[in-house]
Order: sequence, then structure tokens, then C-alpha cells
Amino acid sequence: DKLTSSDQVLMKGRGEFGSEVFFRRWTMDTSLLMEYGKAVIRPANAARVENETADDLLIQNEFRYKLYDCRELLGGLAAGLFTSAGYDTEFKTSGAVPRRKILRAKGGFKLFEGRALNALYLAGVLDRDHTYNASYTKRGWEAGFDLTLPFRYFDYDMTGMFRSFAPDGLKPTDLKRELKLDAKIKMRLVRDLALSPFVSYYSASGAAISRTASNTMVGISLEYSSLFKPKR
Repeated sequence: DKLTSSDQVLMKGRGEFGSEVFFRRWTMDTSLLMEYGKAVIRPANAARVENETADDLLIQNEFRYKLYDCRELLGGLAAGLFTSAGYDTEFKTSGAVPRRKILRAKGGFKLFEGRALNALYLAGVLDRDHTYNASYTKRGWEAGFDLTLPFRYFDYDMTGMFRSFAPDGLKPTDLKRELKLDAKIKMRLVRDLALSPFVSYYSASGAAISRTASNTMVGISLEYSSLFKPKR
């Protein structure tokens, strides 16, 4: 029906704060990630429908130890071991499912501090899930990368993460595999303010369902970022 239409509004906000402390070969990285998104659909002659598109609150503390300083590799890289501990939750519950509450520990090998390759890692993952009344443990592995390519008028940023859990001990509602890919072109407008066209891809498969579901989002974001060192 060409005369019938639906108005759809998609809102999404993301905030990320972090600090790094350096001491000889050790680095401590503390981060806070907040992300929330909602789609509001107003069909013709029907009730309004609201659906969450993102809901994440992640607090993480990471320790890195530099084993090797590879100055001639890919513009300079450091290689070493890392371990991290974090808390993964959400702002709101989704329907009858309780709020996600996961304590996560990771440890493995990482390349970091490169000019283009900010991070490339492989780690074992241990999750303690407190979402339900009876807590339980999930075991798996994770790999990821963070890449930045600077050009004259813009920067190209790409990040990716793949996580897989062993099937033993998973609940039917748990995810067995996750894949996240994000790419954006960061065009600076004024100082720390940038306009960034982006593409986000997410896919996952569950413990009880072997089929993979995926979602792709394309858009333009307005972002502000600033890096500073405290005065001593």
C-alpha cells in the first residue's frame, strides 16, 4: 500500500571514559563504556512500538606487561601479556529476562601501542554469570583487534571481537558465539568534534539454537573525544 507508511526514529548514545597509568614495563588501563539505543516505530493506524537496539554498561580494569618492544614492526609495536577483570551489565531489563550481571576475567597475549595497530590479542575468558538466582561459570576464548589508519583529512577506525564459549554448562538463553565488527571514517570538524559515517555488524548464535542471527547498522554519528594528561 503506497499510501500507508510508518515513521521510525532510532536514537543511540555512546560514552567511553578511560585512563592509563604507565610504570616501566607495566600499564594499567581502566575503562567505562556506556551505550544505549532505542528504535521507536509509529505505524499508521496502530500503536507505537519501542524496541531496544543497544544496552551495555561495561566496567573493566586491565594490566599489561611489555615483554618485547618491536620498534621496526608495523610502525612500532609492543608485545606482552595481559589480564583483565570487568563487570558487564545493562541499564534496563528486556521483557521477562532479568538484567544481565556478569563478572568477566580474561588473560592472554597482546600486541599494543602501535601507530596503526592499536591492539591485537588472543585470550582465554572466564565468565561468572549472576543474571539468575543460581550463578554459574562459562569458559571460552576471545580474539580482537583495534586498527587506526590516519589520512590527510580523516582517520579510518576499525575494531573487531570474536568470542566463543564451550557448550558445557551453558543455559539455553546463553550466547555460544559472538562477532562484532565496527568501522568508521572520522572527519574532524572543529578541534575535538568529528563527524563519522559508520558501519556496525553483529552476529551471534545461541547455546540452544545453532542458527546464526545477524544485524547490520549504517549511519552517521557526531562525536567528541579528548585526550589529556593530568598536571603534576
